[in-house]
Amino acid sequence: MKLVTYLPFYRVHEVIEYFDKNVREIKPEEAIVYVDNVFHARQIEILKKIVPDSITVKTGNWRSRSGTWFTMLRDLQGSNEVAIMDSDNIIDSSFVEANSQMPYSMYTVLDREAWSRGAPNIMARSRLIGEINVKENKIPVYAYKIYEPNLLRKGTVIFIGPKQVVVYRKLPDPQIIDRVERAFLNVPSEFRQFINDEGVLGIMAYLSGIKEVPWIVISTHMHHGSEHPASGQRKAIVASAHIKFAKSLRKEFKLRSFTVYELKYMLSLIKNIHNLF
Repeated sequence: MKLVTYLPFYRVHEVIEYFDKNVREIKPEEAIVYVDNVFHARQIEILKKIVPDSITVKTGNWRSRSGTWFTMLRDLQGSNEVAIMDSDNIIDSSFVEANSQMPYSMYTVLDREAWSRGAPNIMARSRLIGEINVKENKIPVYAYKIYEPNLLRKGTVIFIGPKQVVVYRKLPDPQIIDRVERAFLNVPSEFRQFINDEGVLGIMAYLSGIKEVPWIVISTHMHHGSEHPASGQRKAIVASAHIKFAKSLRKEFKLRSFTVYELKYMLSLIKNIHNLF
């Protein structure tokens, strides 16, 4: 297994705080960190001093989590098994045992903090499909419905569900990655950061023919704490970014689902646009 994480340069301390601990616990065949917002040679010098030699560092200036994902998924083509995790998470020591019991080409992980709060947005689109036994503990396995065309329900029309860790045994086809990225790059660069990577990953899974994504609870979210609560103004900007993305996806793939996706964010923009003034 390859264990991968990704983060912006200003959160590089999480490689030491969390990711290195995961690497030492899981002992993957290779550990890689992708660092965004790197554009100067001195930044690379800093990374070499900070990141342990056991972890491969790859850098870029994608300026968004989704932009970073396209590069990761392209780089990792040909890998037998990849676990890509959020940088502010600690995977349970039982992950390796649990992973061996998850017979899926792709599955994801929810953190127990969200689980303890009931994870209402996740549970609303999930169903119980089984359970696994890890260290004499039963862990339920759920499946998250990727595409939800009901405009009255909360949440994004196409969404991957939990994403603290995403395990791939079959990566998205390079053509799908390229075409979704092409649509994404049609969004103005300053807006791309407002398109959540859960949505982009859901879109690529959906285009790969996946209708539901299995998930389990087996990580601890340490919460990086660098973000602020969303304002009404931000919601209008987010909606604008998604509308542009949806229009580009519709032109690229000619699917009705992307029309529904666009309509969902048109309704959000109408609801929140007064906050801009």
